[in-house]
Amino acid sequence: MHAGMARTVAGYLTPMSRTVSSSRVLILLLPIALLVAGLAWWKLRTGPDVALLGDSITVVSNDQIKEALGRAYTPDIAAVLGITAGEMIPAAQKAAQRNPEQVVIELGSNDVLKKDPLDQAAQHLRDLVAQFPKAKCVHLVTINSHMTDAGKPVAPRAGLLNAAIVQIKASDTRIDLIDWNAAVSDAMAAHGGKETLTSDTVHPNGDGAKVLATLIRAGLDRCPK
Repeated sequence: MHAGMARTVAGYLTPMSRTVSSSRVLILLLPIALLVAGLAWWKLRTGPDVALLGDSITVVSNDQIKEALGRAYTPDIAAVLGITAGEMIPAAQKAAQRNPEQVVIELGSNDVLKKDPLDQAAQHLRDLVAQFPKAKCVHLVTINSHMTDAGKPVAPRAGLLNAAIVQIKASDTRIDLIDWNAAVSDAMAAHGGKETLTSDTVHPNGDGAKVLATLIRAGLDRCPK
């Protein structure tokens, strides 16, 4: 056997044997290191979880909301056309199981439009908030009081539910308002009373979806870190 070749003498590993053994250890550890690095990268890539419960207003604004949140937040969006606050409670219970850090609730417009009892709608909003006792912040989106139903204004009903939303906010320091109603009102005032943020007085158009998404992002950023 030539000098320098791998061999074991009296139970001791030669330098070449130790090199082979070290290589095997490195090969075994490499997948673990890659997994740890991957998890660390994923944590950096995505921010805290946010549950967003909504109706068709959220549905049509979905892309803009995701764009506005970017990598700062990880949205879990549950939005259904025509849904009322009470009908969303099962979805809220499911979302709560993931323990989101923040919650956005954009619901109540269909309660107003469908002429459901407003005290019941307000209680359902309270019930939705109650599903997330561990959330740091819960954001309630106000109702657009400029909506119409078959051409008829619903401002009185929307105003009453917005008043209830303000009362709900006062009952819990975690609750923040995302004032979609004020945004629509301000835009109309700036354009001579013309609707510029909705396509049909209810659903945001392209500009409206961007405004709503920006309001949501600002609300999430207000939450104490």
